[in-house]
Amino acid sequence: MNVQKPIMVVVIAILITLGLIALVRFLPVPGLMDMLTRTKSSQQDGSDLMTTSTQKQLVTELTSVSQVQRLTQSDDKMLFKFYSSWCGACMAAKTVYPALAQQFKDEVTFYAINVEDGAIVKAMETEGFLTEQVVAIPTFVFYEKGKVAATTRGFGGKEQLASEIKKQFSL
Repeated sequence: MNVQKPIMVVVIAILITLGLIALVRFLPVPGLMDMLTRTKSSQQDGSDLMTTSTQKQLVTELTSVSQVQRLTQSDDKMLFKFYSSWCGACMAAKTVYPALAQQFKDEVTFYAINVEDGAIVKAMETEGFLTEQVVAIPTFVFYEKGKVAATTRGFGGKEQLASEIKKQFSL
């Protein structure tokens, strides 16, 4: 019986540690996941690519219903990313999305919508930017010539999303 007590203490300590690691991984602590997952990649010209404040400005965060309503007057090619702050795949896409916005800045306008803001998602549905409900995140909606061209779910990496952008928008 005396041997079991130290083993129980060790097991409880391990479980608490694992629980804390899980909390740090999934809590929406601003900037924490960026610090943990930020990576550098080398462009073809050899320069380093990091998400900069200039690149972040290429992605517009939709935060009001009036912003969504103004978009209905545009025939631009638009890519909408539906995400959540607690989604691991969304956090991975968050580091790639601005780089793709930079890459396609002359052809496609990039937007991000946090699904935790139900009013914005509802406005997207009402204004015709969604032909089906967002049932998985991240979800990417390709919008062109006043209608939804395609919807994809999940994130398979930068190359996969870049390929999908080229395919859906004929670039």
